Amino acid sequence: MRTLENTLALWVSGLLSSEEVVAWAGKEVARLKEPPTELFDLLTDGPEKCLKRAEFEFPPRPQRLSYEQAFSVRALSVDLNLEQSVWQFADWAARSCIGEDLSNPVVQFGYQLDHYLDDCQDKEGAKTLVREGLPSLLEHCKAIAAPYAETEA
Repeated sequence: MRTLENTLALWVSGLLSSEEVVAWAGKEVARLKEPPTELFDLLTDGPEKCLKRAEFEFPPRPQRLSYEQAFSVRALSVDLNLEQSVWQFADWAARSCIGEDLSNPVVQFGYQLDHYLDDCQDKEGAKTLVREGLPSLLEHCKAIAAPYAETEA
């Protein structure tokens, strides 16, 4: 089950909308026997207002997603049939991988995308790489993204 901190991390990363966070909080309130006050705060005020509060008023803070975690969550949501979805993923992965550990296969993939987009100015080549190369990384991504998945108990 996704934690409050992981849900906030997805929101901060732009992977969940405010409405999706509020809907998640509502499901959690309904699911838990004794929901924490922070879930009611989130349900009532949304993530924007809650995270502007001092930490003593709203203690949960977003976990920082590593490149591998953010890549994995994003990879699982890419629709390979939609040009915009593939492009947004390629652009994000290429820009965000810089400075990461090259021994990691998802970082290597990001650098390949960066090569297509920055060095070669080949947007179509980058999209082809995503469509052809991403499926082989998805099992790895599922394991990494598991703490960020919303699963039913």
